[in-house]
Amino acid sequence: MLSRNTPILFFILLIVFINRTSAQNNADTYHAIDKTEWEKAVEGLDYTEKVPEQQDADPQNPSSSPSPFAASGLIRVLLFVVIIALLVFIILKVFGKDIFSKNRKVNKGNTISVEDLEERPMESDLDRFLREALEKKDYRLAIRIYYLMVLRNLHESEIIKWKKDKTNRDYLFETSDKQFHPQFSNNTLIYEYIWYGEQAVEEKNFLSVKQSFTNLITAINSSSA
Repeated sequence: MLSRNTPILFFILLIVFINRTSAQNNADTYHAIDKTEWEKAVEGLDYTEKVPEQQDADPQNPSSSPSPFAASGLIRVLLFVVIIALLVFIILKVFGKDIFSKNRKVNKGNTISVEDLEERPMESDLDRFLREALEKKDYRLAIRIYYLMVLRNLHESEIIKWKKDKTNRDYLFETSDKQFHPQFSNNTLIYEYIWYGEQAVEEKNFLSVKQSFTNLITAINSSSA
């Protein structure tokens, strides 16, 4: 497994490698030239003549080929790019996992909406959704949230074990030996009639239903105290 110091060591080796390569390619080799031979070599040359324009490299004339130093410079650049890409990959492998997992957790929390309350009621901010429903005077939705609050309190009190695929009848069976069972049964009928029956709820009717749900939640908490 790569340690968190691996990218730093790799980067140091990268710098040393590039410096050594540059030094070897750019080093000047000095050869002593005899003065007499130099004078013979330049004898008769006219420096006033116009220097002919540089012609393109002739593939049949090896002397006109580009300098190998130009090719080596391009190779160094490509090698540098490849090594940097590998360094970035290593850093992402070492540090990226935690970053991406944190982002996934944040996104997961933000995806909970009113539409999937019954899918994930234990993870939802039911109090906030209830406040928003009351502000909009959506009393039918408020009764739905109150019933989910009842289930959450039953689950947290370890009276029931909430599961996505369970029905309200399953929860009624699990609470059949509890003192608040008749009240829970009555509130279940109210909830199913209003929510699944798509019944409109006026404010005056909601106030009495609300009191029944708050009394049930108090009874649940008292039984587990």
